[in-house]
Amino acid sequence: MSELDTTKVLTYKTAVTTSPRILDEVLPGLGTGKFGIIAGTGGVGKSFCGLQSGLAVAAGRDIHSLYSNANIKEGKVAYISVEDTLDDMHRRLVSMHKQIKFKNDADEIEFINKTDNNIRCYDFGGQMFTLAQKQNGTLSISMTSIEKLVNLLAGTRLLVIETLNQIACAGSLDENSSTDMSYLISAIGILSRRVGCATVALHHVRKETADADDENLTLGSVRGSSVLVDNARWVMLMKSMTEKAAKARFSNEIWQKEQNLWVKRVIAKQNHSDPVESVWLKRIEGGVLSGAEQPPTTRQGKQKAASNRDPKSGFRYHD
Repeated sequence: MSELDTTKVLTYKTAVTTSPRILDEVLPGLGTGKFGIIAGTGGVGKSFCGLQSGLAVAAGRDIHSLYSNANIKEGKVAYISVEDTLDDMHRRLVSMHKQIKFKNDADEIEFINKTDNNIRCYDFGGQMFTLAQKQNGTLSISMTSIEKLVNLLAGTRLLVIETLNQIACAGSLDENSSTDMSYLISAIGILSRRVGCATVALHHVRKETADADDENLTLGSVRGSSVLVDNARWVMLMKSMTEKAAKARFSNEIWQKEQNLWVKRVIAKQNHSDPVESVWLKRIEGGVLSGAEQPPTTRQGKQKAASNRDPKSGFRYHD
């Protein structure tokens, strides 16, 4: 164990006679050095949301309106997947790029060059990648892995990990164990602070939440030990529109197709900023999520509701 650094200290006089630094938000409500979770049902679009969030930071703007066109500061992004392949990420990035509106060819080229300098996707699948592990009942933090990542991720502003469960399993950790998850979150915290980045891990919600016929999403919906949401500084929850909600908004002819297109996005926890508005995201062509429009709040006539639907997107896209 390294020697304890006791030089970081704040006196009362300094606190009350100077202005604190403004939170450096990487995503709305999520600051640098902090850990967050994007949790949702299977197939809801967590992978798209994580990668689109990364693309927004790399570009320095909320490209697909996931965060209600919030101001997003440009920075370097690393997307580490231990679940999907580079081919999967390649296809998603192509779909995302097709949904960006450019003024002209020169504008697109400038965007590509800038964004290319800021984002990297890594496939760590099949390598038993983890940041903490349990061997013969003894828990430890993998400082070797952390040191390698600190060098690899130097200058990174946002790190996205897909998925939390996969890196837990690789270390023989039980996501329902508070002790196991405390070690894993501590390891992620060490990495985040050493790099100076915000880290977001993709995760799942409990089965009863996925099956419930309502739109209520709470911190208790997140699968595994409560330590996960207790220690996370930021939690986003995602759930597809329920049958009940779709029938309340759309006509009999189209509610089933519309139901598959809409995803509720709720930032249920943000410890260091004001509440962030909950919105609906719509699956558009290629499975890309967009917050550019919202579903009707009440049942619409057949023609009016149908006119709001993208005929190319009438499918359920699994992440």
